[in-house]
Amino acid sequence: MRWIALGICTLIVCACTPVQKQKETPPERDEMRESVQVRVADAEVALTHYRLAEALKILDEVDKATEEWKDLTPAESVALGWQAERAGEIRFIATIFGEADDAEKLQGLYGADKDRMFERFAGDGSTLDSPACYRLFVISGETEIAERGFRRMLKLLDDEPVKRFRLHVLKASALIGLGDLAGRVAYQEAESELKALPLAKVEDLAEYGSYCLLPALLLSRGGDYKAANANLMAQLAANPSPAVKARLERYAETFKTLDETWPAEKALYDAEKDLPGVEMITDQGRMVITLFEDDAPNTVASFIELVEKGFYNGLVFHRVVPHFVVQGGDPDGTGSGGPGYSIKREAKRKHFRGALGMARSAEPDSAGSQFYFCLASATTHHLDEGYAVFGRVSEGLDVMDKLRLGSKIISAKVLTKRGHEYKVEKLPEKE
Repeated sequence: MRWIALGICTLIVCACTPVQKQKETPPERDEMRESVQVRVADAEVALTHYRLAEALKILDEVDKATEEWKDLTPAESVALGWQAERAGEIRFIATIFGEADDAEKLQGLYGADKDRMFERFAGDGSTLDSPACYRLFVISGETEIAERGFRRMLKLLDDEPVKRFRLHVLKASALIGLGDLAGRVAYQEAESELKALPLAKVEDLAEYGSYCLLPALLLSRGGDYKAANANLMAQLAANPSPAVKARLERYAETFKTLDETWPAEKALYDAEKDLPGVEMITDQGRMVITLFEDDAPNTVASFIELVEKGFYNGLVFHRVVPHFVVQGGDPDGTGSGGPGYSIKREAKRKHFRGALGMARSAEPDSAGSQFYFCLASATTHHLDEGYAVFGRVSEGLDVMDKLRLGSKIISAKVLTKRGHEYKVEKLPEKE
Protein backbone atom coordinates (compact mmCIF):
# COMPACT_ATOMS: atom_id res chain seq x y z
CA MET A 1 0.00 0.00 0.00
CA ARG A 2 2.99 2.30 0.51
CA TRP A 3 3.54 2.25 -3.26
CA ILE A 4 -0.05 3.28 -3.90
CA ALA A 5 0.07 6.07 -1.34
CA LEU A 6 3.32 7.32 -2.83
CA GLY A 7 1.79 7.42 -6.29
CA ILE A 8 -1.30 9.33 -5.09
CA CYS A 9 0.75 11.86 -3.15
CA THR A 10 3.21 12.65 -5.94
CA LEU A 11 1.26 15.63 -7.31
CA ILE A 12 0.61 16.94 -3.80
CA VAL A 13 4.32 16.85 -2.99
CA CYS A 14 5.17 18.71 -6.19
CA ALA A 15 2.42 21.32 -5.71
CA CYS A 16 3.24 22.08 -2.08
CA THR A 17 7.03 22.23 -2.35
CA PRO A 18 8.37 25.81 -2.78
CA VAL A 19 10.78 26.50 -5.60
CA GLN A 20 14.28 26.33 -4.21
CA LYS A 21 17.74 25.27 -5.15
CA GLN A 22 17.94 21.51 -5.08
CA LYS A 23 20.63 19.75 -3.16
CA GLU A 24 22.69 17.30 -5.11
CA THR A 25 21.31 13.80 -4.82
CA PRO A 26 23.81 11.39 -3.27
CA PRO A 27 25.14 8.93 -5.85
CA GLU A 28 23.76 5.94 -3.94
CA ARG A 29 20.25 7.42 -4.11
CA ASP A 30 20.56 7.79 -7.88
CA GLU A 31 21.66 4.18 -8.10
CA MET A 32 18.73 3.04 -5.96
CA ARG A 33 16.27 5.01 -8.06
CA GLU A 34 17.67 3.52 -11.28
CA SER A 35 17.57 0.09 -9.68
CA VAL A 36 13.85 0.51 -8.94
CA GLN A 37 13.19 1.39 -12.58
CA VAL A 38 15.16 -1.63 -13.79
CA ARG A 39 13.45 -4.01 -11.39
CA VAL A 40 9.96 -2.80 -12.29
CA ALA A 41 10.88 -3.35 -15.95
CA ASP A 42 12.07 -6.85 -15.01
CA ALA A 43 8.67 -7.52 -13.45
CA GLU A 44 6.96 -6.46 -16.68
CA VAL A 45 9.19 -8.80 -18.69
CA ALA A 46 8.40 -11.69 -16.34
CA LEU A 47 4.71 -10.94 -16.72
CA THR A 48 4.96 -10.79 -20.51
CA HIS A 49 6.55 -14.27 -20.43
CA TYR A 50 3.77 -15.63 -18.18
CA ARG A 51 6.01 -15.92 -15.08
CA LEU A 52 3.38 -14.40 -12.82
CA ALA A 53 4.81 -15.49 -9.46
CA GLU A 54 8.23 -14.13 -10.46
CA ALA A 55 6.72 -10.74 -11.33
CA LEU A 56 5.07 -10.50 -7.91
CA LYS A 57 8.27 -11.57 -6.15
CA ILE A 58 10.24 -8.83 -7.90
CA LEU A 59 7.70 -6.19 -6.86
CA ASP A 60 7.80 -7.42 -3.26
CA GLU A 61 11.59 -7.06 -3.31
CA VAL A 62 11.27 -3.51 -4.65
CA ASP A 63 8.79 -2.62 -1.90
CA LYS A 64 11.14 -3.97 0.75
CA ALA A 65 14.16 -2.14 -0.69
CA THR A 66 12.39 1.24 -0.71
CA GLU A 67 10.35 1.10 2.48
CA GLU A 68 13.04 2.94 4.50
CA TRP A 69 13.43 5.80 2.01
CA LYS A 70 12.92 9.17 3.69
CA ASP A 71 13.27 12.87 2.86
CA LEU A 72 12.48 12.42 -0.83
CA THR A 73 13.17 15.37 -3.07
CA PRO A 74 10.33 16.46 -5.39
CA ALA A 75 12.20 14.97 -8.35
CA GLU A 76 12.54 11.65 -6.55
CA SER A 77 8.86 11.71 -5.60
CA VAL A 78 7.86 12.22 -9.24
CA ALA A 79 10.17 9.47 -10.49
CA LEU A 80 9.17 6.97 -7.84
CA GLY A 81 5.51 7.92 -8.07
CA TRP A 82 5.51 7.03 -11.77
CA GLN A 83 7.23 3.73 -11.04
CA ALA A 84 4.71 3.08 -8.26
CA GLU A 85 1.83 3.54 -10.71
CA ARG A 86 3.47 1.20 -13.19
CA ALA A 87 4.20 -1.35 -10.48
CA GLY A 88 0.59 -1.20 -9.31
CA GLU A 89 -0.66 -2.11 -12.78
CA ILE A 90 1.81 -4.99 -13.05
CA ARG A 91 0.83 -6.29 -9.62
CA PHE A 92 -2.84 -6.16 -10.57
CA ILE A 93 -2.33 -8.06 -13.84
CA ALA A 94 -0.04 -10.66 -12.22
CA THR A 95 -2.56 -11.19 -9.42
CA ILE A 96 -5.68 -11.39 -11.56
CA PHE A 97 -4.10 -14.00 -13.84
CA GLY A 98 -2.18 -15.78 -11.08
CA GLU A 99 -2.93 -19.17 -9.54
CA ALA A 100 -3.88 -17.83 -6.10
CA ASP A 101 -7.49 -16.67 -5.89
CA ASP A 102 -7.46 -13.72 -3.48
CA ALA A 103 -10.65 -11.78 -4.17
CA GLU A 104 -10.09 -9.27 -1.36
CA LYS A 105 -6.57 -8.41 -2.54
CA LEU A 106 -7.77 -8.06 -6.10
CA GLN A 107 -10.58 -5.76 -5.04
CA GLY A 108 -8.06 -3.56 -3.23
CA LEU A 109 -5.74 -3.39 -6.22
CA TYR A 110 -8.60 -2.68 -8.61
CA GLY A 111 -10.05 -0.03 -6.32
CA ALA A 112 -6.81 1.97 -6.42
CA ASP A 113 -7.79 3.26 -9.87
CA LYS A 114 -10.63 1.30 -11.49
CA ASP A 115 -10.57 2.92 -14.90
CA ARG A 116 -6.81 2.62 -15.29
CA MET A 117 -6.75 -1.01 -14.13
CA PHE A 118 -9.57 -1.96 -16.49
CA GLU A 119 -7.92 -0.27 -19.47
CA ARG A 120 -4.67 -2.08 -18.67
CA PHE A 121 -6.50 -5.41 -18.52
CA ALA A 122 -8.36 -4.73 -21.77
CA GLY A 123 -5.38 -3.17 -23.56
CA ASP A 124 -3.61 -4.19 -26.72
CA GLY A 125 -1.11 -7.01 -27.05
CA SER A 126 0.15 -8.30 -30.35
CA THR A 127 3.91 -8.86 -30.07
CA LEU A 128 6.30 -10.77 -27.85
CA ASP A 129 7.29 -7.58 -26.00
CA SER A 130 3.79 -6.16 -25.52
CA PRO A 131 2.72 -5.15 -22.02
CA ALA A 132 0.83 -8.10 -20.60
CA CYS A 133 -2.96 -7.84 -20.75
CA TYR A 134 -5.91 -10.15 -21.45
CA ARG A 135 -5.39 -10.31 -25.19
CA LEU A 136 -1.69 -11.11 -24.84
CA PHE A 137 -2.54 -14.33 -23.00
CA VAL A 138 -5.20 -15.18 -25.60
CA ILE A 139 -2.97 -14.74 -28.63
CA SER A 140 -0.17 -16.61 -26.89
CA GLY A 141 -2.34 -19.70 -26.51
CA GLU A 142 -2.40 -19.37 -22.72
CA THR A 143 -6.13 -20.04 -22.75
CA GLU A 144 -6.42 -21.34 -19.19
CA ILE A 145 -4.67 -18.28 -17.76
CA ALA A 146 -6.68 -15.93 -19.98
CA GLU A 147 -10.01 -17.46 -18.91
CA ARG A 148 -9.01 -17.35 -15.25
CA GLY A 149 -8.25 -13.64 -15.45
CA PHE A 150 -11.39 -12.97 -17.48
CA ARG A 151 -13.67 -14.57 -14.89
CA ARG A 152 -12.02 -12.71 -12.02
CA MET A 153 -12.33 -9.44 -13.88
CA LEU A 154 -16.03 -10.05 -14.39
CA LYS A 155 -16.48 -10.42 -10.63
CA LEU A 156 -14.80 -7.06 -10.08
CA LEU A 157 -17.27 -5.50 -12.52
CA ASP A 158 -20.47 -6.60 -10.79
CA ASP A 159 -21.70 -3.00 -10.52
CA GLU A 160 -20.21 -1.79 -13.81
CA PRO A 161 -22.43 -3.20 -16.62
CA VAL A 162 -20.90 -1.11 -19.40
CA LYS A 163 -17.45 -2.45 -18.66
CA ARG A 164 -18.88 -5.97 -18.46
CA PHE A 165 -20.27 -5.54 -21.96
CA ARG A 166 -16.93 -4.21 -23.20
CA LEU A 167 -15.14 -7.18 -21.65
CA HIS A 168 -17.41 -9.74 -23.33
CA VAL A 169 -16.94 -8.03 -26.71
CA LEU A 170 -13.17 -7.98 -26.16
CA LYS A 171 -13.19 -11.73 -25.56
CA ALA A 172 -15.53 -12.47 -28.47
CA SER A 173 -13.50 -10.38 -30.90
CA ALA A 174 -10.14 -11.86 -29.85
CA LEU A 175 -11.36 -15.46 -30.15
CA ILE A 176 -13.37 -15.02 -33.35
CA GLY A 177 -10.42 -13.17 -34.87
CA LEU A 178 -8.27 -16.25 -34.23
CA GLY A 179 -10.81 -18.72 -35.57
CA ASP A 180 -11.69 -20.06 -32.11
CA LEU A 181 -15.32 -21.23 -31.94
CA ALA A 182 -15.48 -20.25 -28.27
CA GLY A 183 -15.75 -16.69 -29.56
CA ARG A 184 -19.34 -17.35 -30.60
CA VAL A 185 -20.28 -18.19 -27.02
CA ALA A 186 -18.56 -15.03 -25.83
CA TYR A 187 -20.55 -13.05 -28.40
CA GLN A 188 -23.81 -14.47 -27.01
CA GLU A 189 -22.70 -13.38 -23.53
CA ALA A 190 -22.08 -9.88 -24.87
CA GLU A 191 -25.54 -9.96 -26.41
CA SER A 192 -27.07 -10.84 -23.03
CA GLU A 193 -25.21 -8.00 -21.32
CA LEU A 194 -26.38 -5.55 -23.98
CA LYS A 195 -30.06 -6.38 -23.45
CA ALA A 196 -29.86 -4.97 -19.93
CA LEU A 197 -28.27 -1.69 -21.07
CA PRO A 198 -29.82 1.45 -22.58
CA LEU A 199 -28.37 1.90 -26.06
CA ALA A 200 -27.31 5.44 -25.18
CA LYS A 201 -24.81 3.97 -22.69
CA VAL A 202 -22.86 2.06 -25.33
CA GLU A 203 -23.61 3.38 -28.82
CA ASP A 204 -20.52 5.61 -28.94
CA LEU A 205 -18.14 2.90 -27.71
CA ALA A 206 -15.66 1.28 -30.10
CA GLU A 207 -16.68 -2.07 -28.60
CA TYR A 208 -20.28 -1.51 -29.66
CA GLY A 209 -19.09 -1.03 -33.23
CA SER A 210 -17.13 -4.28 -32.94
CA TYR A 211 -20.21 -6.01 -31.57
CA CYS A 212 -22.24 -4.92 -34.62
CA LEU A 213 -19.46 -5.92 -37.01
CA LEU A 214 -18.53 -9.37 -35.67
CA PRO A 215 -21.39 -11.39 -37.28
CA ALA A 216 -20.40 -10.08 -40.72
CA LEU A 217 -16.73 -10.87 -40.08
CA LEU A 218 -17.74 -14.41 -39.15
CA LEU A 219 -19.61 -14.82 -42.43
CA SER A 220 -16.68 -13.47 -44.40
CA ARG A 221 -14.28 -16.02 -42.90
CA GLY A 222 -16.06 -18.62 -45.00
CA GLY A 223 -15.77 -16.50 -48.13
CA ASP A 224 -19.43 -15.48 -48.21
CA TYR A 225 -18.84 -11.78 -48.76
CA LYS A 226 -22.32 -11.22 -50.21
CA ALA A 227 -23.95 -12.49 -47.01
CA ALA A 228 -21.51 -10.44 -44.92
CA ASN A 229 -22.49 -7.31 -46.83
CA ALA A 230 -26.20 -8.09 -46.44
CA ASN A 231 -25.70 -8.51 -42.69
CA LEU A 232 -24.10 -5.09 -42.44
CA MET A 233 -26.83 -3.47 -44.51
CA ALA A 234 -29.39 -4.87 -42.08
CA GLN A 235 -27.35 -3.54 -39.16
CA LEU A 236 -27.18 -0.12 -40.80
CA ALA A 237 -30.94 -0.04 -41.25
CA ALA A 238 -31.49 -0.78 -37.57
CA ASN A 239 -28.66 1.22 -36.02
CA PRO A 240 -29.00 4.93 -35.21
CA SER A 241 -25.43 5.55 -34.01
CA PRO A 242 -23.48 7.87 -36.38
CA ALA A 243 -20.13 6.54 -35.15
CA VAL A 244 -21.13 2.93 -35.76
CA LYS A 245 -22.79 3.81 -39.08
CA ALA A 246 -19.54 5.22 -40.51
CA ARG A 247 -17.61 2.11 -39.50
CA LEU A 248 -20.18 -0.34 -40.86
CA GLU A 249 -20.52 1.58 -44.13
CA ARG A 250 -16.76 1.33 -44.61
CA TYR A 251 -16.82 -2.44 -44.12
CA ALA A 252 -19.93 -2.84 -46.27
CA GLU A 253 -18.00 -1.25 -49.14
CA THR A 254 -15.09 -3.60 -48.47
CA PHE A 255 -17.32 -6.68 -48.54
CA LYS A 256 -18.87 -5.47 -51.78
CA THR A 257 -15.41 -5.12 -53.33
CA LEU A 258 -14.33 -8.53 -52.04
CA ASP A 259 -17.47 -10.12 -53.49
CA GLU A 260 -16.63 -8.59 -56.87
CA THR A 261 -12.92 -9.49 -56.88
CA TRP A 262 -12.97 -12.94 -55.25
CA PRO A 263 -14.24 -14.86 -58.34
CA ALA A 264 -11.20 -13.74 -60.39
CA GLU A 265 -8.81 -14.66 -57.57
CA LYS A 266 -10.56 -18.01 -57.07
CA ALA A 267 -10.17 -18.68 -60.82
CA LEU A 268 -6.42 -18.13 -60.46
CA TYR A 269 -6.35 -20.64 -57.60
CA ASP A 270 -8.25 -23.19 -59.67
CA ALA A 271 -5.91 -22.72 -62.66
CA GLU A 272 -2.71 -23.16 -60.64
CA LYS A 273 -0.25 -25.65 -62.10
CA ASP A 274 3.49 -26.27 -61.86
CA LEU A 275 3.86 -23.49 -59.28
CA PRO A 276 6.54 -23.95 -56.60
CA GLY A 277 5.38 -25.33 -53.27
CA VAL A 278 6.81 -25.24 -49.75
CA GLU A 279 5.96 -27.43 -46.78
CA MET A 280 6.07 -25.67 -43.42
CA ILE A 281 5.92 -27.81 -40.28
CA THR A 282 5.01 -25.81 -37.19
CA ASP A 283 4.37 -26.81 -33.60
CA GLN A 284 0.67 -26.52 -34.49
CA GLY A 285 0.79 -28.78 -37.54
CA ARG A 286 1.65 -28.89 -41.24
CA MET A 287 0.90 -26.36 -43.93
CA VAL A 288 1.56 -26.42 -47.67
CA ILE A 289 2.18 -23.08 -49.33
CA THR A 290 1.73 -22.48 -53.06
CA LEU A 291 4.04 -19.72 -54.31
CA PHE A 292 2.91 -17.20 -56.95
CA GLU A 293 6.06 -17.22 -59.06
CA ASP A 294 4.35 -15.71 -62.12
CA ASP A 295 3.31 -12.61 -60.16
CA ALA A 296 6.21 -12.19 -57.72
CA PRO A 297 9.19 -14.03 -59.22
CA ASN A 298 11.95 -12.33 -57.23
CA THR A 299 10.06 -12.56 -53.93
CA VAL A 300 9.48 -16.27 -54.54
CA ALA A 301 13.15 -16.77 -55.46
CA SER A 302 14.22 -15.11 -52.21
CA PHE A 303 11.80 -17.19 -50.15
CA ILE A 304 12.92 -20.44 -51.81
CA GLU A 305 16.59 -19.57 -51.27
CA LEU A 306 15.99 -18.90 -47.56
CA VAL A 307 13.96 -22.08 -47.16
CA GLU A 308 16.66 -24.17 -48.81
CA LYS A 309 19.28 -22.66 -46.51
CA GLY A 310 17.22 -23.67 -43.46
CA PHE A 311 16.85 -20.00 -42.53
CA TYR A 312 13.32 -20.38 -41.16
CA ASN A 313 13.87 -23.56 -39.16
CA GLY A 314 13.35 -22.86 -35.47
CA LEU A 315 12.06 -19.29 -35.86
CA VAL A 316 8.96 -18.14 -34.00
CA PHE A 317 5.89 -16.14 -34.94
CA HIS A 318 6.54 -12.86 -33.16
CA ARG A 319 3.34 -11.01 -34.02
CA VAL A 320 -0.30 -12.11 -33.90
CA VAL A 321 -3.20 -9.71 -34.46
CA PRO A 322 -6.71 -11.24 -34.35
CA HIS A 323 -8.72 -10.64 -37.55
CA PHE A 324 -5.50 -9.49 -39.25
CA VAL A 325 -2.21 -11.38 -39.55
CA VAL A 326 0.22 -13.88 -38.04
CA GLN A 327 3.78 -12.75 -38.73
CA GLY A 328 7.11 -14.58 -38.58
CA GLY A 329 10.42 -14.97 -40.37
CA ASP A 330 12.50 -12.73 -38.11
CA PRO A 331 15.74 -14.41 -36.92
CA ASP A 332 15.80 -12.05 -33.93
CA GLY A 333 12.17 -12.69 -32.98
CA THR A 334 11.64 -8.98 -32.36
CA GLY A 335 10.12 -7.74 -35.62
CA SER A 336 13.25 -5.85 -36.65
CA GLY A 337 15.51 -8.64 -37.97
CA GLY A 338 16.05 -9.95 -41.46
CA PRO A 339 18.35 -11.86 -43.81
CA GLY A 340 20.85 -9.05 -44.33
CA TYR A 341 19.36 -7.79 -47.58
CA SER A 342 16.13 -6.40 -49.00
CA ILE A 343 14.21 -6.86 -52.26
CA LYS A 344 11.93 -4.78 -54.45
CA ARG A 345 8.21 -4.88 -53.83
CA GLU A 346 6.09 -6.96 -56.23
CA ALA A 347 2.52 -6.01 -55.30
CA LYS A 348 0.26 -7.61 -57.92
CA ARG A 349 -1.91 -10.21 -56.17
CA LYS A 350 -4.65 -9.45 -53.67
CA HIS A 351 -4.97 -10.14 -49.96
CA PHE A 352 -7.54 -12.82 -49.17
CA ARG A 353 -7.76 -15.14 -46.20
CA GLY A 354 -4.80 -17.52 -46.26
CA ALA A 355 -2.64 -15.28 -48.48
CA LEU A 356 1.09 -15.10 -47.77
CA GLY A 357 2.59 -11.62 -47.90
CA MET A 358 5.93 -9.93 -47.31
CA ALA A 359 6.30 -7.68 -44.29
CA ARG A 360 8.31 -4.50 -44.68
CA SER A 361 9.08 -1.16 -43.07
CA ALA A 362 7.72 2.21 -44.20
CA GLU A 363 10.14 2.01 -47.12
CA PRO A 364 8.33 0.21 -50.00
CA ASP A 365 11.37 -1.80 -51.12
CA SER A 366 12.47 -3.02 -47.69
CA ALA A 367 11.13 -6.59 -47.44
CA GLY A 368 13.60 -9.28 -46.46
CA SER A 369 12.67 -12.50 -44.71
CA GLN A 370 9.64 -11.55 -42.64
CA PHE A 371 6.28 -12.77 -43.92
CA TYR A 372 2.68 -12.84 -42.74
CA PHE A 373 -0.38 -15.03 -43.20
CA CYS A 374 -3.70 -13.22 -43.67
CA LEU A 375 -6.25 -14.38 -41.10
CA ALA A 376 -9.12 -12.54 -42.80
CA SER A 377 -9.87 -10.80 -46.09
CA ALA A 378 -11.88 -7.79 -44.92
CA THR A 379 -9.16 -6.52 -42.59
CA THR A 380 -6.18 -7.06 -44.91
CA HIS A 381 -7.85 -5.89 -48.13
CA HIS A 382 -6.38 -2.38 -47.70
CA LEU A 383 -2.83 -3.81 -48.01
CA ASP A 384 -3.28 -4.73 -51.69
CA GLU A 385 -1.48 -1.77 -53.21
CA GLY A 386 1.38 -1.58 -50.75
CA TYR A 387 2.45 -5.13 -49.89
CA ALA A 388 3.55 -8.12 -51.95
CA VAL A 389 1.37 -11.22 -51.84
CA PHE A 390 3.56 -14.06 -53.09
CA GLY A 391 1.67 -17.20 -52.11
CA ARG A 392 -1.19 -18.79 -50.23
CA VAL A 393 -1.86 -21.58 -47.76
CA SER A 394 -3.20 -24.29 -50.05
CA GLU A 395 -3.31 -26.96 -47.32
CA GLY A 396 -3.63 -26.39 -43.60
CA LEU A 397 -5.76 -23.26 -43.15
CA ASP A 398 -6.87 -24.76 -39.83
CA VAL A 399 -3.22 -24.93 -38.79
CA MET A 400 -2.74 -21.28 -39.75
CA ASP A 401 -5.63 -20.39 -37.42
CA LYS A 402 -3.95 -22.24 -34.55
CA LEU A 403 -0.69 -20.30 -34.77
CA ARG A 404 -0.12 -18.22 -31.68
CA LEU A 405 2.45 -15.76 -30.41
CA GLY A 406 5.66 -17.73 -29.94
CA SER A 407 4.55 -20.66 -32.12
CA LYS A 408 7.58 -22.19 -33.78
CA ILE A 409 8.48 -23.16 -37.33
CA ILE A 410 10.02 -26.59 -36.80
CA SER A 411 11.10 -26.93 -40.42
CA ALA A 412 10.43 -25.63 -43.91
CA LYS A 413 11.37 -27.35 -47.13
CA VAL A 414 10.74 -26.86 -50.84
CA LEU A 415 8.39 -29.51 -52.24
CA THR A 416 8.38 -28.46 -55.89
CA LYS A 417 9.92 -25.80 -58.08
CA ARG A 418 10.35 -25.11 -61.74
CA GLY A 419 13.36 -26.33 -63.65
CA HIS A 420 15.44 -23.16 -63.63
CA GLU A 421 17.84 -21.42 -61.30
CA TYR A 422 16.23 -19.22 -58.65
CA LYS A 423 18.51 -16.21 -58.49
CA VAL A 424 17.58 -13.37 -56.13
CA GLU A 425 17.99 -9.75 -57.15
CA LYS A 426 19.06 -8.10 -53.91
CA LEU A 427 19.02 -4.36 -53.43
CA PRO A 428 22.28 -2.67 -52.47
CA GLU A 429 22.65 -1.97 -48.78
CA LYS A 430 21.97 1.62 -47.78
CA GLU A 431 24.68 3.49 -45.93
